[in-house]
Amino acid sequence: MWLTKNEKKVLKLLIDDAKLSDTSIANKLKISSQAIGRIRKKLEEDIIKSYTVELDLKMLGLNTVSVTKYGITQKGLELDEEEIENKISSIPNNITVLRLSTGNNSYEVTRICSSLDECEALEKEKSLTLEGNKILERLNVERIPLSNQIKNDIKSLLHKAIDSLGTKSTKINWKK
Repeated sequence: MWLTKNEKKVLKLLIDDAKLSDTSIANKLKISSQAIGRIRKKLEEDIIKSYTVELDLKMLGLNTVSVTKYGITQKGLELDEEEIENKISSIPNNITVLRLSTGNNSYEVTRICSSLDECEALEKEKSLTLEGNKILERLNVERIPLSNQIKNDIKSLLHKAIDSLGTKSTKINWKK
C-alpha cells in the first residue's frame, strides 16, 4: 500500500488520539482542514476500520488474562472447522482466537476474565463442547493477573508499520 506523506502523518496523529478534529490536525500539519477532511475520508475508506475507546480493564473488574492452547478432539474432527471457530469466537471473554500453523488442528485462545476461577470455568466448559460433544481438549494454559502486565500498547508498532509503507508523491494539477 502507498500513502502520501500527509496521509501517513494524519494516520499517526489519529492513532495517538482518534478524537482529534480535522481543524486540530490541520493546525498541527499546517495544511487546510478541507485537505484533512479529504485525507481522513480516503483513510476511512481504505485503512481505518473503526474508532474505538481504550478502557482500563481493571476498573471494569477484568483482572486476569488466560492464554490456552487447544487441540481438536476426534469428535471435533467430525465437525465443520468453521462451526468450531465460530463457537470459540462467539464467547465474549475470548478476545483473540488463533488457528495455529504448528501442530494439526490446534488453536490458541486469549481471554480476559474477572478472576482465575472464571477463566478456569471457561477453559473447561464453554469452549470445549458443541452439540454436547467434547470438541476441544486443553493442551496447556497460562493464567496471568493483569497486575503483571508490563505493556499493552500497539501504537509504536503501528507507527513503524506506517513508516515502512511506500510513499507516493502528491500530484498537483495546475490546469483549471
